[in-house]
Amino acid sequence: MLLKRFGKIEHKESAMTGKIIILGLLLLSFCFIGMGYLSDQAVIRYSNTLVQVITSDFTDYPKEIDEAYKKTANFGQKRVHVSGPIDDIVVANINNDKFSDVAILDYSNKKVKVLLGADNLQFKEPIEKKFDDMYDLFAGVADFNGDKKIDLAVANDSDDKHFSVFLQKGAGKLKKPKHISADDSSTYNFYYAKTLDFNGDGKPDILGLRGDDVLFACRNVGRGKFKVNKLDDKVGDDGLITGDFDGDGYDDFIVADSIKDKIYFFKSKGTGSFTQTKSNNVSDLGSELYAADINQDGNLDLVGAGSWSGKAWTFFGKGNGTFKKKKTLSDSRYFKYGACITDFDGDKKPDIAAAESSGIYYFPAKGKGNFDKPSIMGNGLNFTRNGSYNGANNIGFGNFNNDNKPDIVGAQYYGTTSKPNCSLVFFRNGGKPASLNISNLQIASKSFILMFVYVKGTVDFSGSGIDFRYNPNGEDSRDSAFLTINVDVGSWPFGFSVTAWATGNFMHKPGSQSGTISFDLVIPTSSFIIGTISVTVDWIELTDYNLVQSNRID
Repeated sequence: MLLKRFGKIEHKESAMTGKIIILGLLLLSFCFIGMGYLSDQAVIRYSNTLVQVITSDFTDYPKEIDEAYKKTANFGQKRVHVSGPIDDIVVANINNDKFSDVAILDYSNKKVKVLLGADNLQFKEPIEKKFDDMYDLFAGVADFNGDKKIDLAVANDSDDKHFSVFLQKGAGKLKKPKHISADDSSTYNFYYAKTLDFNGDGKPDILGLRGDDVLFACRNVGRGKFKVNKLDDKVGDDGLITGDFDGDGYDDFIVADSIKDKIYFFKSKGTGSFTQTKSNNVSDLGSELYAADINQDGNLDLVGAGSWSGKAWTFFGKGNGTFKKKKTLSDSRYFKYGACITDFDGDKKPDIAAAESSGIYYFPAKGKGNFDKPSIMGNGLNFTRNGSYNGANNIGFGNFNNDNKPDIVGAQYYGTTSKPNCSLVFFRNGGKPASLNISNLQIASKSFILMFVYVKGTVDFSGSGIDFRYNPNGEDSRDSAFLTINVDVGSWPFGFSVTAWATGNFMHKPGSQSGTISFDLVIPTSSFIIGTISVTVDWIELTDYNLVQSNRID
């Protein structure tokens, strides 16, 4: 058998006549596209059930969450579906009302999107601006022209421009971009960009670090225009952070070089120029740096993402651009998809929230720069980026429900199909966490015929804050509440495993916090087999509309 991985195969279930017709069409299509393979664009629909294959081989769909960390933080969870990929997000009160808003970069479709907040996290339809020259990184969010409206700066993908500024018309609508360039022939883009006021004139400037290790200071000269100066072309390109690290009232910056395992401190002279004065050796450096006074001694400290093989770490500032007492964060991974630092729980200590493939890691502060072991919110969800991860964030915080508590937003991405399915998942500070548990799985029948797996059964569910909702207009199983199932067909070396998402009317139980899900699924595979072959249901789990996941059971 030639086994291939599916991209996106969707079904809607109907009477047996419909199944026979579809089966005939599938067999006919195999004559043209080859035994054992279906195009990842193939879409098959029937009646009110939709099945989407994730894997069709011996690779099990992972449940990455460690049960030891399933502690519940005091955040309620809500999903807002977003059309298209999410490459970077920033949070700000863009239209100057009571609610924080979210700006999104969709690099694949070349769009800048603004989602304006409203009561109860009911976001309005996104305001979109097409921008063919965009890169996948925000260069800044600030009032760049002094009109008291929040503007957006976006890194540019063209050879002769560094970034572009979108001044706001008002109500979140953006004007045509102003392109900022320098006399430079490099084709490299900004990997990192930060907003700061490096000359003390009250205008937000931009500091950019290009992929060829070149630093640029972009001084705001008013009306959305900038004067660009090259600062250094010998630094690393593995992290950039700004802040007043020596307490003189001017914003300095620090650059990371993971090849040399060093961080370099650049002191601001207060005139728009900088001097590289000191460096520190840092192992497991990683690709992201964050700054906050985490031990509350009045000096800015560093939090590092950690390397691929290491863990996130903290480094206490001495108040002169150097650091001491580097420590790894307990039970952390490396923060390659972004982090944010603020006092989430109201105890006047800065906490850490970081985006990861298995959820949002939340580290409550204990004081003096120490942190508790993390809780993980959004268990098993992919808070990962569509593209490269340098410089961009999949996480932010803001006052999304006007209660003056910092809420968290994570950009969630499933990248297993040719058409990405993305959502913003909001974690409301002080909200009651939802819970979802399943039990008593009963399989009434299971079989494999030619190239389809047939599974019929029931599973009981219970919990609180559950939203089982089916969207009949959804283009993807995950646009609704869905069931995930893993089935083994045959045995090695002549068998295979299929994992699929399934949704339909059977998942539509609005308001129900307990009950039974009855499913009758037809799952396509990439193998055509004539004869009797065994089928085993390995496991299932449920996910509600807000992406609250259940336990996994056999």
